[in-house]
Amino acid sequence: MMDERYRYLISEWEEGGTLEDHLKRLDAAGKFLSKKQVLNYFTMILLAVEQTHNQGMLHGNISSSHIYFKENRGITITVLSN
Repeated sequence: MMDERYRYLISEWEEGGTLEDHLKRLDAAGKFLSKKQVLNYFTMILLAVEQTHNQGMLHGNISSSHIYFKENRGITITVLSN
């Protein structure tokens, strides 16, 4: 029996890892994101948040550990609710 106090969101597992993982790998190698990469990631995050809001959903803490890379070079943001 489902507890009506909680809602669940189930999503696909994204093999690309998180933005946090990516940033840690870059840091360990002494590298940084290029300006182009920063703008690309920022744009993808803003578009994902806009789409989320347009669907009537809210997001929790959006941090690099909640942003997953998709195989098609897109992103998925976790910690969502409605």
